[in-house]
Amino acid sequence: MGFVVRLNTGTNPTILTQEGERVNFCICPGEKVKFKGVYYKGKVKVNPLGVWKDRFREPLWLITNLEPEEALQIYRARMKIEESFRI
Repeated sequence: MGFVVRLNTGTNPTILTQEGERVNFCICPGEKVKFKGVYYKGKVKVNPLGVWKDRFREPLWLITNLEPEEALQIYRARMKIEESFRI
């Protein structure tokens, strides 16, 4: 089963490479960063993706077990649905 979860980088999540090194969640406005085959809390294999659109205050970080681009499309579609319910 596939999953897409927004990652709260403010909590300093533990995501490690196969070599056991921490993944650095550093990104500049206008950038997109993808990681494949890293481990959340050293156990769950995930593919993090970070996107920082120029018009936003902070980047969007997602973790998924899907391809990163597919996860971003799914997340954006979900957010459109949730925003349509805000009145």
